[in-house]
Amino acid sequence: MLGRNIVLATFIFCFGIHWATSSNPQQRAQEPSSKLGKTAQREKTEELIGQLTNKNDDISLGALKSLEKIGLDAIDELLVASAKGDPETREMVAVVLGKLRHSALREKKKDVGDAIENVLLEALSDPNHRVVNGAAAALTFTEPRAKKAIPKLAAILEMPKSETDTTDLAWAAAISGVKRFGTDASSTVAVMLRVLADKKNSPNRRSAVCEALAAVGPKDVRVPDALRRVLKDDDEELGVRHAAASGLAKVGTAAQSAVSDIVAVVSKTSAKKTDALYSAFRKTLTLSLAELKLSSSEIDVLSEIISDPGEHPSVRLAALNALRCEGADARRACRRLAETLMVLEPDSPIAMAIVQALGRFGQAAIDTGPALRQTLLRSKYIPLNDAIKGSLSLIDPPKSKVR
Repeated sequence: MLGRNIVLATFIFCFGIHWATSSNPQQRAQEPSSKLGKTAQREKTEELIGQLTNKNDDISLGALKSLEKIGLDAIDELLVASAKGDPETREMVAVVLGKLRHSALREKKKDVGDAIENVLLEALSDPNHRVVNGAAAALTFTEPRAKKAIPKLAAILEMPKSETDTTDLAWAAAISGVKRFGTDASSTVAVMLRVLADKKNSPNRRSAVCEALAAVGPKDVRVPDALRRVLKDDDEELGVRHAAASGLAKVGTAAQSAVSDIVAVVSKTSAKKTDALYSAFRKTLTLSLAELKLSSSEIDVLSEIISDPGEHPSVRLAALNALRCEGADARRACRRLAETLMVLEPDSPIAMAIVQALGRFGQAAIDTGPALRQTLLRSKYIPLNDAIKGSLSLIDPPKSKVR
């Protein structure tokens, strides 16, 4: 299964490059048929279709590419295989048909493109998960995507896991397809919220929904609220909570209402900061604060993370990235950063990040000048020294003429 999915992905990628660089797609699609008679062409096409499911990936990928080159002249044989082939063949044929749909649209043959689209839309209702997977990829992977597929994909999202689809392939194809549509699929938000709320659904499904919600409904107020509820639930699977944190990071300022909850979870999980999975979770949480307005107490939480030598470096760097404030809060945060800088080794990545952050604060970091100069005197690490000089020029331009 993994090998076949790699073949599918490789072909879709290669097809995009092929059409992007082709100066005359119509001519290229017609070339093979001009060199073969109709009978020979049909036999060759049927042979290539048979090779689509060859266990040798080089052969199957070669067949995919050859069918793409034959183009619309292969349509009749492909439609027969789409209707009568075995599930694995139909999966692969669906992907080829998706490419021919794009070919038809590029060649201004809208009626042909629409006919192919209708065949693929029907395949989304097929009981076999492999057929659904191929059709979903064909309809959603590249522009122009088929928006008529959105309601069918949404219906798949609410289907229970099939006993025959052990990898949940059809459902995964549907959620990936919805995600590719972005905000064009905003009508699916209600469906995904129901899937997320039902804990009978697997953690994998609910995690995927968290990320898809951020892509499809970034401005829908229901999305950050739902992700926040998942984030706060201590009994929730960590993987699902992590996905919710990732989703909040992607909706940007729409997550402002969740700031206090995000910071509270960061603080609450500090006892598990040495756990690798929790460190990754806390890093994502902290990064989600980067575009949001923070209160004085929330800024203090970030400052504590940055100054804590026992904290995972990735979380400390995330906190530095998220540290944005002005006025008295900025001055207090800068003084805390300077204190931390003084006890760090010059070649520490945290030291470099602190120096850069102080420069970013500009004149709000004026009180940190002595600490920066002392660090410059004791440091033999040239990259850090150069960064200190740059930050000093931003913090105190008239006075920081360091040579």
